[in-house]
Formats: sequence, C-alpha cells, structure tokens
Amino acid sequence: MGGCGCWSLLLGRNPSRAERKAAALLADWCSGLGARCRVQWGGELPEGPSYAFVIGTPEGNPAVSALARTAGIELTDEQYNRDGFLVGAFPPPSGGLWVLVASPSSFGVVCAADELKRRARRMEDLPRLHIAERPAFAGREYHMVLPKDDEFLIERRINTVSLPGWYIPGTGFPGIYIGMKLMESLLGRRWERTSWLNLDHTTLTEGEFWEEFLEKADEWYAQYRKRMGEVRGLGVEVLLTRYEFAYPFPDLFHRYFPKECLEHSKFYGPIPCPSKPMVRRIFREYYHLAFQLFPELSGVYVFLSGEGGVRGCTCPDCEEDYRRFLGQFPYYRRWEDRKDSYGLSLLQRLRTHNRFFELIYDAVREARPDAVIVRNAWEFNPCGGNWLTQLALDTIPEDVILRVYTVSEDTNLQEPPNPQITEWARAGRKVSPKQCQLLEMHPRTQCFPNYLADRMRRFYQQWAEEGVYGTVVHGGWWPTETLETYLELERNIGTGFNYWVHWKLMWDPFREDLEELFDEWARTVYGEEAKDLAKRCIKRAGQVYLIDPPIEPIASYEDPRKKAKEFVLSFHYILLSNKYPFHYLGRPDRFEDALSEVRELFPGFWKRMAEVQGLLGENLRELAGTTDPKLKRLSEWFRVESEYVKGMEALFKAEELYLFEKDPEAARPYYLKAERILMEALRKWGAIALREKIWPFFIGGHFDPRFAGKPVDPEGKWLDTGYFGVFFRWLRSRIEGRDFSTPPLEELWDVEAFEEMLHKFETEGPLR
Repeated sequence: MGGCGCWSLLLGRNPSRAERKAAALLADWCSGLGARCRVQWGGELPEGPSYAFVIGTPEGNPAVSALARTAGIELTDEQYNRDGFLVGAFPPPSGGLWVLVASPSSFGVVCAADELKRRARRMEDLPRLHIAERPAFAGREYHMVLPKDDEFLIERRINTVSLPGWYIPGTGFPGIYIGMKLMESLLGRRWERTSWLNLDHTTLTEGEFWEEFLEKADEWYAQYRKRMGEVRGLGVEVLLTRYEFAYPFPDLFHRYFPKECLEHSKFYGPIPCPSKPMVRRIFREYYHLAFQLFPELSGVYVFLSGEGGVRGCTCPDCEEDYRRFLGQFPYYRRWEDRKDSYGLSLLQRLRTHNRFFELIYDAVREARPDAVIVRNAWEFNPCGGNWLTQLALDTIPEDVILRVYTVSEDTNLQEPPNPQITEWARAGRKVSPKQCQLLEMHPRTQCFPNYLADRMRRFYQQWAEEGVYGTVVHGGWWPTETLETYLELERNIGTGFNYWVHWKLMWDPFREDLEELFDEWARTVYGEEAKDLAKRCIKRAGQVYLIDPPIEPIASYEDPRKKAKEFVLSFHYILLSNKYPFHYLGRPDRFEDALSEVRELFPGFWKRMAEVQGLLGENLRELAGTTDPKLKRLSEWFRVESEYVKGMEALFKAEELYLFEKDPEAARPYYLKAERILMEALRKWGAIALREKIWPFFIGGHFDPRFAGKPVDPEGKWLDTGYFGVFFRWLRSRIEGRDFSTPPLEELWDVEAFEEMLHKFETEGPLR
C-alpha cells in the first residue's frame, strides 16, 4: 500500500512553523519505513490514485476541509478528541489512501503527527488508524495547552514529561527489603533488628514487626515482584520512593560505621557527611541493589527531607564545597553584607539537599542509565522569587523531573497554580506537579465522580490559562493498601468508584472521560438494569461535597482560629471526617474563641444540613421498593448516612448552646442525643463495611495511618480507639460539664480492641 512508493505531504499555502515541523516528523517516519515522500503546497487534494498525508488546520489548509467533506465528517469540536487533534485514514474515491492529520491549532498538528508516529509501526497500520475514536489510548499525554507560539512550542514540546503515569511504592516493604540485603552485604552476617525504622504506618510494635518481617520477607518479596509486574502490565511506570535518610541509612551511619560516616556539626551534633567515602559507598550500593532486586522499577522518586539540619556538615571538605557553591551566585553577597541569616540559611539548606541528591543521582545513573529520576522541589516555593527558580534550573540536572506543589493550602483550588511550574516548563524543564489538590494525597479522600470532575475541570482550566504543560503523578502514600487492592474494584458507594477512577486515571489521567468511567463501574457493580438508578443516587450523594461555599486560603495550617473557621465553612469536613475533633481539642480555649468568630455562619450550616437531608431523602424515595439486592444495600447505606447527619445536627445544636449561649444544662440533652445517634450510626456503618467488604468512605485520607482503610469492629470497640476515641471522650466531657484536653496520642489506643479489629480485618476484610 505504498510502503515503498511516494507519499505526498499536503500543506496549506502558508503553513506555520509547527505545521512544517509536523510534516518533517512524518517525512522522517516514512523514511524509516523505506517510503519516499514529497511536500506539496497550496492546500489542494491530488487527483487520481494517490497516497497523501493532509496536514494542518481547517483554516490554514483547504485540503483539510476538502478531505473532511469527501469523507463525510464535520470538523467540529466534538469530532476532535480531548487532546485537540484528529488522525484518521480515509480511502479516496479513485484509490490509494489519504491520512488526515488535523487540529484546530498548530500545536495540535504537531501532537497529531507525533501520535501517528507512535501509534503506527508499519504502513499497514495506517488504514485502521483513527485516534479520535479512541481518546483513552494510553500513549503520550497531550493534556495541557501551550501558548500558540510556534517558536516556543517546537523548542520546548520535546522537553515536557511524557510518561504514561507513575506508581510510587513508597518507603515501605521494598525499601526495607533492599536495606536488609544491603546490611547483610556490608556487615557480612545475617540481618538483625533495628531501632531506626519508622513504624508510624504500621499497627505492630517494633518487635512484632521484625518477627513477622523476618519470617515472611521472602514471601512478601515474591508478592511485590508479582504485583509490580501486573502494574507495569497496565502501562504504569513504577518508581521507588526514598527519603534520602530512610532506613537503613541511619543504622549504618550511626550504629555500625559512625567513624566512617559522621562528622560533628557545630549546629546539630553528629550528622552524615556527604564527603566521606563510606557514605558515598552506602548510597551507591543501595541503589544498585534496588534495581537488582526489583528490576520492574522504572526509576526513583527522591524526597529530600533536609534531615541533618539547615546547614548540614561543617567539615573542611563540606565547607569548601559550600563556598564554591556560593561563588556561582554573586547575589549571595548582599545577604552577607546585610548579615541576612535567612537568605544564607536558605542557600545552605538547598546545598545540603543537593549534595545528598547528587549522591543518589550518581548512584541511580550508574546502576541504570535510563532510569526515571523525580526529585521533590518543594523548597523552591512560590514565595522564594525568581532567583530560587533560577537556582533550581542551574543546580539540578536537566534530565531530572521536578515534582512541585501545584498550589499551597488551597483545598478548593481558588488560588492560581504555583507560578514556578509555568516558569520551569517555559525554561524547558520536566515538571510533575504534585497531585494532592486533584485527588488529594490518598485515593479514597474524595470519592464521588461529580466532585472529581469539578476539581479537575477547575484545576486544569487554570493551568490551560497559565500555558503549562505537565504530567501529574497519581499514587498513594501507603503502598500496601493500593498495591494489594488495585484489582478490588467492585466496591459499594464511596470507595468503589474512587478506586476504579484512581487506577484508570493513574496512567492516563486526561484521556479518560469520567462519565464513561462511572458508567463502566456502575455497570460492573450493579448490572445493566440497575446502573442508571445507582449512578443517580451516588451522584446525588456526591453533591454533599459540592454545596460548600469557597474556602478562603488559610495562611497557616496550625492556626486554630483560621482552621476552626475553615471547618465550619467546609461542611463535608464536619459531616464525613474525623478531622473536626482532632485538630482543635488540645486548646479548647482558643477553639472556642475561634468558633465565636463564625457564629453568624451557623444559620448557613443548618441550611446546608437540610440540603443534605433532602438529597438523601430523594435517594431513599427512589430506592424504596427495589428488589435488587445491591440497590437494597445501597439504600441501607443512605439510611444510615441520614441517621449520621441527624447526629451531627444534634451535636452542633449542643455546640451552639454550649459555646455561644453558655448554657451547659441546655446543651446536655443534645450532646446525649448526638452520642446515641452517632454511636449507633457508626456501628451500623461498620457492620455494612464488614458484610459488603467495603470501607466506609468517611474513614479516609484524614484518618490515622494505623487506621486508614481498615473496616470496623461490629461490636463497637473500635469507637474507643484512635481519633474516634478522642471524639467521644470529648462528647462525654461536654455532657459531664468538664473541659477536655487531648491526652498524649499513645494513650488513645486501646491496643486489645485495635488488635481484635485488625484480626477481623485480616480474616474477613477485603484483603482476606
């Protein structure tokens, strides 16, 4: 079909540079397959049998519109896929093949040509090519909009991130297993327990953890390898997440090789010295082992914590390195002249981070030259100014992908995106914005499709206006949850669709249509006949998350006055999250003072509460009389949720009387009512969770990591553990007329009840 013949590249009379670039890409593709090609100008379709690529925009190339008319298609916005281009093959009336490579913009034409090169490996693939009909194709991501500036477009397009997506295993089992093998290698003996491991994300004591780990390490290793392979099979790149001083480095530095690794800092005592050969050896051997033990890894994501103090090591070698570093930037002298300690300490911290990152970078490149390397760049914050942006560009290797915050503390995406993302992208750097403002930091945090769609639309509309092109990393911080449950997609309300959409969006976040995904999930879970009713009810429940007024940006996360105002403004925090009691009860005086500032907002709160009850009432009316067992269980869920809302109404009525009216006696019956209703509702939710093998969606990303994702004990003992234990102790203290102060966290855990709940989870839960 013309594999060795001559193809025409049909351009308009005055093609843009981007369109000429697209023609060059296709010419190069043809040449690689042994086909000749020639460029034709003027925008006219050839007569007679012919093979041609019709390239350009409808406005710039008349042949594009002519081919569309011949093929019987309309080049409307709907006809273009969400990537902004259309690639399709159409047989001309007189024989041959015409391939349309079109877009409303010059940039889209380049994207279309590049996509064609990646989709079609042979000439024989062209007749079947029609990319606009397959917007979910997981290839390069053309999801952002660049300025319509051909010069910038062509020079910078190739430098943007173009991975199908990343999954981040985290610092959990893979990192510990690699560390175990490294310690065995360096110490020449069987690995032993350590006291340096951070057990914050486990439910075990240190002794129990190591006992179980030593017994099952090799079995878990095989399971992780299998899971990683499955994830890679889905088109997801797997990165190993590492803090620069994560286990086993503290053990090796401080316990086994202190003389070879540590220097005494005049600020922070003994700290690792990046100039010492043993430190460099430990970094190098760790990352060599990582790729040997887990060949499925695509690369690493390095999280620089800045441990070791602001300035870091002060040995002569490190001091000399720091002086050389400062010598690159003449503006630092103005800080010395002014004795600006903040400016100098910022540079010192950045250099300390960079030195340890350089050790990791060199080790990874030596172990696997083509590995993906992502570096957090959060210290290069928007407040730092242009000089910090330039510092990052000057000091971080060009092949490193910078992962930065998108916006600061704005959970409702009212602030503009981080301006440095735009600056770095325009400078040709690979940028991966942190995705916590999109799906939050954990895949279960926001679970309803209409809420996800709303956040995505606003977020990327802002970025399109900023002219940024980038890739968002999707991945949970608790790896074992996600890795072990990514195939458990048939969940009920809340978690079910969220896991489905999370894994779909993870490797191809902007080519998937949320509504199509929701339809697919509902059909899988509820069946063809029941899916429409289930979708309506779940979307209606999701409106709970959409009735909040905009939250004003919060300057300080720790300021209880501002956070109290935020939680009152943000209704879903109160309704479906345990965040309310934990953050504010340690200082009840300041909390009460903060609430007094927003007393006038309570009428709006009651109004929104009524709206929620109305939404739940509509769901219950629609589901009344259903005989479908899954829809009946959905109705049961909404009924319990309605009871929970009534409990919250009673709670806030009690708060109004107690805090604002200063009438504890009047508040007492409402506190008692709230406790009774909430305890019963939560027990019912727990029973549903165990029976349906699902996780209540109100237990999500804000829950303590030791509880995150665990279904509850139907006997209710779990209510006396963890953050909900704080919640109800606080309720009882108000009922009894006492002030409440938060006890130390370690005293909040009923270990026996927690272990019973955990056993129930392991034997009957979704990971059974």
